[in-house]
Amino acid sequence: MPEEHTYSDASINAKIIRLAESGADLFMDATTPKFVVQAIRQIDALGWDPIHIVWGVGSSIGGVLEPAGADISKGILTGIWLKDYTNPAVKNDDDVKLFGEKLVEYDSDLNPADQNAAAGWYACHGTKDAFEKMQEPTRDELMKVMRNLDNVELPLLLDGITVSTSGKEDGYPIESIQIAEFDGEKYVTVGDVISYEGKTPKYVPRK
Repeated sequence: MPEEHTYSDASINAKIIRLAESGADLFMDATTPKFVVQAIRQIDALGWDPIHIVWGVGSSIGGVLEPAGADISKGILTGIWLKDYTNPAVKNDDDVKLFGEKLVEYDSDLNPADQNAAAGWYACHGTKDAFEKMQEPTRDELMKVMRNLDNVELPLLLDGITVSTSGKEDGYPIESIQIAEFDGEKYVTVGDVISYEGKTPKYVPRK
């Protein structure tokens, strides 16, 4: 059973209670960090134990799971496409180290464990890459470059995930994902990278 809310809502606790009472054994959590935190805490308070899948926007360890409570966030599943600064497995990765060093260098108050910061770093490099490929500084040229990306490798992207677009037919830059489960400290990958390159359905705006 679906439950929708507006971002101006103060709380979604009542909605979580209704979902728990429905007997559902899977909860797909597609909202923003503030409400994912509420959902995690309310699920724990109710003793509800569904398979809990959180979409990328609300899956940051530093920005969501730790504030909600790392211990009660164990088992949450999500799809990741960026390297996690807090994961020991990538601590010696050159891109990850540079990311952390630059946050310190510029005295940033961003939490390197917040994947939203990492997404900004990746997007910045993607934009820089596009600018460097432009033949002239025009909007049309920028759109041409952005619509014709071919397996571009960018800092912090997981190994096996690249950025590709194909004209107006396929404007989705990332169509691959790695399923991962939070173990209380870090995300642990489950299976291999799943690629939907060229298979994402055409976007149709809701009426």
